[in-house]
Amino acid sequence: MYEMLYARTPFRGDTQQDTFNHILHQKLVLPPMNSYGPVSRPCRDLIKRLLNCDTNKRLGHKHGASDIKSHAFFKGTKWENVPLQQPSTAILQKDNLDILDFSNFQPDLIDSDEDLEPIVLDAKKIQEIETKNKLFKSFVFTPKTPTDGNFKPSYSYFQ
Repeated sequence: MYEMLYARTPFRGDTQQDTFNHILHQKLVLPPMNSYGPVSRPCRDLIKRLLNCDTNKRLGHKHGASDIKSHAFFKGTKWENVPLQQPSTAILQKDNLDILDFSNFQPDLIDSDEDLEPIVLDAKKIQEIETKNKLFKSFVFTPKTPTDGNFKPSYSYFQ
């Protein structure tokens, strides 16, 4: 979960021995934000409790999976539907589908442009943009997957 949220391992070291040492002695850091936005408190709490190095205090130690399943992060999860691969809530079907209809999405997952002012481009600004685009016509940016703290994008130029 940590790696999926933050695109890196929580205790990565230069060597395997460094990594083991970090696991045992380094404090776990759970940033409130990742590259996509805020990470919820229940999510951060779940990860923190699963990664507790004291096995007696680790989530799931006392009652196994039921401790984990009852955590606030999984509130509303219908566990009986998981093996059946069924969603927890019904998917609403509409006769008239509109690609701009976001009524079935959680409001906090929808980007809103309502507070943005429209961009007005005059002829001079359009010419400036076209000139800059021509300069970079043969330029390609290929991002590398940010799997660790040594993330470096790659740039290439072709004729």
